[in-house]
Amino acid sequence: MNISVLSPNILTSGTNFFVNPKKQIEYGLTSLKGVAESFIYHLSDIREKHTFKNLLDFSKKVNVKLGGKKSLESLSKAGAFVSHM
Repeated sequence: MNISVLSPNILTSGTNFFVNPKKQIEYGLTSLKGVAESFIYHLSDIREKHTFKNLLDFSKKVNVKLGGKKSLESLSKAGAFVSHM
């Protein structure tokens, strides 16, 4: 059985783990230690209306104060920003 678990992705990962149309498991962002759940819900709402071109664009569109420095650090350490913008 070939099961693929994808890294956390700021553009596609949801709040919880889920199987995408390609039968890959998408990492749930609320499973990351140090990430505020309220920030992930806010991020999901913003993603429905906007795309992010880069980290600066992300910081302009998302209320980073909801997650704070710790949430951003945790997302960054998990690779959620890598090659997705």
